[in-house]
Amino acid sequence: MVDPRALARSRNYHAVVEGTAVIVEPASPPLLLRRHDLLFQGRDPTGVVRAMTTGDRTRMREALPEQFRQAGLAHVLAISGFHVSVVGLAVFGLAAVIFSALQIPTATRLQLRAGVTLGALVAYAAATGGSAATTRAALMGGLVLWQGARGHGSVSGIHTVLLAGLVLGVVLPGLVWTPAYLLSFCAVYGLVRDCGSSRNPVVMSLVAVLFTAPASAAFFQRITPVSVVSNLLGGPLAGLVMVAAVAAHLTGIQWFVVAADAAAQLLVLVAGVFASIPGLPVLSGRALWLVPALVLGSLPGTAAGRRVVTICAMALVLLIPQARGPLEIWFLDVDQGDAALVRTPHGTSLLIDTGPPSARYVVASAIGHLAPGGLDHSFISHPHRDHDGNRQLAESRVRPTSIGTLLKPDPEIRLLPLAPEPGLVGGPNQLSSVLLLAHGRVRFLFTGDAEGASESMMTRRWDSLLAAQVVKVPHHGSTTSSHRFLVSRARVGAPGWAVISVGRSNRYGLPDPRVVDRWMKAGYQVLTTADSGSVYCRSDGEQVRCVPFSPGRD
Repeated sequence: MVDPRALARSRNYHAVVEGTAVIVEPASPPLLLRRHDLLFQGRDPTGVVRAMTTGDRTRMREALPEQFRQAGLAHVLAISGFHVSVVGLAVFGLAAVIFSALQIPTATRLQLRAGVTLGALVAYAAATGGSAATTRAALMGGLVLWQGARGHGSVSGIHTVLLAGLVLGVVLPGLVWTPAYLLSFCAVYGLVRDCGSSRNPVVMSLVAVLFTAPASAAFFQRITPVSVVSNLLGGPLAGLVMVAAVAAHLTGIQWFVVAADAAAQLLVLVAGVFASIPGLPVLSGRALWLVPALVLGSLPGTAAGRRVVTICAMALVLLIPQARGPLEIWFLDVDQGDAALVRTPHGTSLLIDTGPPSARYVVASAIGHLAPGGLDHSFISHPHRDHDGNRQLAESRVRPTSIGTLLKPDPEIRLLPLAPEPGLVGGPNQLSSVLLLAHGRVRFLFTGDAEGASESMMTRRWDSLLAAQVVKVPHHGSTTSSHRFLVSRARVGAPGWAVISVGRSNRYGLPDPRVVDRWMKAGYQVLTTADSGSVYCRSDGEQVRCVPFSPGRD
């Protein structure tokens, strides 16, 4: 019989709480969510209206966020300036009706409307999370309302955008280099600067894509030109969803609820159509730099001068040899499972294992952001759901034009299969494929769920070839694996990293403290996805460094 206290001590738990019952009470949802759920009972089955009006995506169908992203419509799901503008205009208009009915003098009516609207914008921005785009829109709206209430007439759009950006940058400097901040301000600046009084939807859609393209290229290595077309249909539908939903929240009239739900379902249909079109163009790699060249050509100056600048910039992009990049590997946080995405110095992408089905969105997003042109290779270590749960997703993203072999995906990379050995008998874990990835002097060891017998055979056959600076610890840190003979062969001295892909508070109690201690005593820094989230490793062929991953990290 297992002594629970002894087991707890062996896993470094320092207290045991005993009781007859545990009562878990969920926290009361925010007022905005409660209001939405009350109004939309039995409607909004896709969860899109809820996401667009409250910022909460927990009830969206699993595949929808990725579908919207592929169609270039992901921005309508994130609370931004568009959503804040609809709320502001609705409150401003409703306030006009109410104050007029109350026969408030015209002289003070505008000031009251501005004050009420500004309060509503601040409350809405706070209730939906206060993102950079939302705060920017609330600041711009506040500046316009303040100027108008003081009787200063029209306000320069460019000056308003720049002032809002300055205020937000001073108050929250950490936001300045985030994707949300730059994408929001670039889009609005482009629309104000180049569209002016024009309301041509094609021009506005093209300008928004063009001015956000450099930031999209820098942060996501991806631009989706089809968004110019998809937004012509999706944009008006998103506007209808927001107008109807805000009207429903303000008035409680069910007709608005029905209209918002119908528009949302049409929006989902549009996103599905564009996401399912085969061969959609996606700019990545060197082609991304053509976009900043086009932006340079849109800067102020004579038409002839802009053409010369554009042509010269595009020529430089096409003629200058493409620089060699580093080897980059992301050990994805897929909860209790394994998935690692590899990007080689020359841009080849390889997915090693695909995680459990519950991590589909994580894996799909990683492929979309880190391998936007599609995967070159997909490799499964063994047929268990926590490793091959998204096999079909990975296979659907492998480019049919991929060339070369898996074992030589890049001129600077070598992949060597180390296991399973012929004649090895056992279950899927024991028969896991093990890969050694070599980049110059740097070695990565991908072990799947290999267990003791496989580890023993590898150490006898490969010996010092198992030495690696980065090891994906086998079987999520279980005692069935990571035996001393493997750890001692893998050891290369400091610095070294042992990455354990494991779920938070998993029912197996992994990683086992003895396994963690074994790798640490061998000189490895242990990083677990349960504690660190996804882990990012970068190699130049001479040295390697692994850190917890966050978007925008260099």
